[in-house]
Amino acid sequence: MLEYPTLTVNKSDEFFITVAKQGNHSFVMLGVIQNNEPELLARVGKIMVSSGFSVLDNLMLAGSIFSDAESLLEDEGIAREDDKERRVSYMSYALNYEQAMQFISLVSQIGSEQFIGGVPKCYQPNNDGGSSADEIVTLKYTGNRCSLDLKNKPIVDRTQKISLRNNTCRHTALDILKYTLGIDHHPKHISTLFFQNLPLKTTLVKGKPNKATPFYVIPPPPTVFLKGKSFKKLGSKERALIRIYKKMEKLLTNAPHSQDTKNKFDALKSLYNQLAGKNEQSLDAYIQQIMDWRKENPEAINTFRASTTAQKIGRFFCKETATKKLIDSVQIDLECQFRSKN
Repeated sequence: MLEYPTLTVNKSDEFFITVAKQGNHSFVMLGVIQNNEPELLARVGKIMVSSGFSVLDNLMLAGSIFSDAESLLEDEGIAREDDKERRVSYMSYALNYEQAMQFISLVSQIGSEQFIGGVPKCYQPNNDGGSSADEIVTLKYTGNRCSLDLKNKPIVDRTQKISLRNNTCRHTALDILKYTLGIDHHPKHISTLFFQNLPLKTTLVKGKPNKATPFYVIPPPPTVFLKGKSFKKLGSKERALIRIYKKMEKLLTNAPHSQDTKNKFDALKSLYNQLAGKNEQSLDAYIQQIMDWRKENPEAINTFRASTTAQKIGRFFCKETATKKLIDSVQIDLECQFRSKN
């Protein structure tokens, strides 16, 4: 029998939300990174209300092309008893503690409004009288009913219906993702079409991401920090942030299972997180942060990656990695702006 002991987290930990696809079904996972590994806190997905997998279910699903069928947000469980590896595609985004709590609140509201299925379980704060100001929080795996926040009623209503036309499991996964991230558009990496794979691949072992495969959590996009500025009006600091972020995205398209890729991604992510939201910082301090980062990450900067024969041959003609060229260019851009102002 599966057991779910209490889990201790720090509010400063990196939490994440994942949209994943297994077969033709899309679902959402909430988790936290502990000891450099993902720990799941919840897993939910929208399914059609039915009596089980049968010929009747297939007819009902086909009928949902023309009209809405009843559905619910199912607690899909964060663990499995068997050792079977289940292949999934996915995309994960970083959250802070407050955003993780918003996810739990929304899922609880959706569950509380369901006529069947109950409230999905999530690891959530244990009501033991602790102060909300405490940085260390004990989480308990449970489902709690709560009242509906009316601003979330549109999401709740869409969750209770399913249609192959415009309201599939993928649409509800994106509704939950957008609400949790606080954005009004779905990320460009994720299609609304439920049958399309997500950008990254891994397997779930006992219901959890395989520890033998690199697991990527991409940080919030630069638009969160740039407040709607057009690219032409951006200074060198903002342009640096965008270029580093695009490099992280590009890394994931080539040999994502390689440890070299994971090392480069983690190093660039560390730099991005250091610089993000620091637009008021002086240019010289900004440049110094990049120089310090370079000293700490020479291997990640200078290691070549090559996943194809053509790329391996091309390495012999390249003296510098694309990562080094990017950081050199970013630093030159910043230094030029610094000199022009002094």
